[in-house]
Amino acid sequence: GRVGTWRHDRVTDRLALSPRAAAFLGLPSGMLELPLEALLVAHVHPDDHAALRAFVRPAQGVDADNAADIDLRVREPVSGRWRLLRSRRRLQRGADGRPQAVIGASLDLSGPYEESRRASALVDRLDAADRRRRNAVLERIERDVADEPAPFAVHLLARGLVGIEPAP
Repeated sequence: GRVGTWRHDRVTDRLALSPRAAAFLGLPSGMLELPLEALLVAHVHPDDHAALRAFVRPAQGVDADNAADIDLRVREPVSGRWRLLRSRRRLQRGADGRPQAVIGASLDLSGPYEESRRASALVDRLDAADRRRRNAVLERIERDVADEPAPFAVHLLARGLVGIEPAP
């Protein structure tokens, strides 16, 4: 399973995690509840702190009742490896209509993200190799053209591109 669930209690500001959600963070299965700030400091990339706070503590208003998504980076404490998670949340209201909790599910995107990153790096290397090859051919043509007084077009013809030999 690549999906874990969680619940943020707005009163206690604690996050309850399913065993799978805890595993995303490298936490032992017994550590299924922790304060939000402890999670942020220990596991969430610093650049994602503000977005995650706003995500689990939505402001009052119409948007708070709508489902919302967030992508964030979390670090596993043992390996130090960053994982990419996509989470979806929904506000849960009590019988009195007041916000009580935010519930959500998180999907581990680390595998597809890493595959995409490796594919992009490969494309970049192939493009660089192709540029080097094209540049080498152009440099050779320029060197050949610079060594002889004949016009460039004649040199191209002379090199067999059209099969006509230049006059001496």
